[in-house]
Amino acid sequence: MILPSEPHWAESWLGWADGDCADLVRSVMLERFGLAVPLPSAREAGVRGRDGQIAAAAEALAQPVDAPLEGDVVVMRAAGRQRSLGHHVGVFCDVGGEPHVLHRLAGAGACLHRLDGLRTAGLEATGIYRWR
Repeated sequence: MILPSEPHWAESWLGWADGDCADLVRSVMLERFGLAVPLPSAREAGVRGRDGQIAAAAEALAQPVDAPLEGDVVVMRAAGRQRSLGHHVGVFCDVGGEPHVLHRLAGAGACLHRLDGLRTAGLEATGIYRWR
């Protein structure tokens, strides 16, 4: 008899709506991984403002990785946007051997997308980073 596998830990965060994408990342990192990530609480206005804020903090807070692990940060931008590191962040998750990202979408709460399926949410990943 095959027993169903346990749900992935990220599923307990689905629908979370207590803040924005950075607030979700900060909360997940602290509660799940015991890491206090110093993401700023104040957000710049608009996509360009958040692009600049992420670009300015990226090097100080994290380093790019080729082989992501659960808890790494996924930086995303609007699909097709060329001049941007990204204005949106999420947490990398390995769900059943498939790369996913847990992130918070305005109006939808926290959701879990396959990394290669982000375009369904109008997004694309620009990089995955490990916290310093």
